[in-house]
Amino acid sequence: KSAGRKFCMARGAVLPKEISDGLKVLADLSFQIVSKLRDAFDVLIRDPRKAIDVAEEVERLEEKIDDHRVGLIMMILNWGENYPKISRWIMIKEAVENVEAAADRCEDTADVIRMISISRV
Repeated sequence: KSAGRKFCMARGAVLPKEISDGLKVLADLSFQIVSKLRDAFDVLIRDPRKAIDVAEEVERLEEKIDDHRVGLIMMILNWGENYPKISRWIMIKEAVENVEAAADRCEDTADVIRMISISRV
C-alpha cells in the first residue's frame, strides 16, 4: 500500500526503460514470493516436511528480490543525478524499498512456518 502511494506521488516521472523494466521484474518477483508463501500455508497442516521446503523457496525468492533491489536502486540513483525533480525519483526509490520490506515480512512469516513445521515433524 505504501509503495503504491509513493508511485502515485511520482506520477509524471519519465523513467528510463531499464528502470521501468526493473520495476516490472520487482513486481513479478513480489507476486511470486506472496504466492509461494500462500503455498507454504496451504501445505503446513497436510505435509509439514513439504512446508519446510516451500518456506525455503520463499527465503530464496526474498534473496533474489534483495539482489534485484540493489541493482535497481543503483539505476535509480544514477538516473536521479540528472533528473530535475528530486521528489519524484526519491519516491520511486522509497517505493522500491517498501516492496523489498514486504518481501522481508514474507520471509519472516516463512521462518515461522518453518519453525511450526519442524515442531510437527
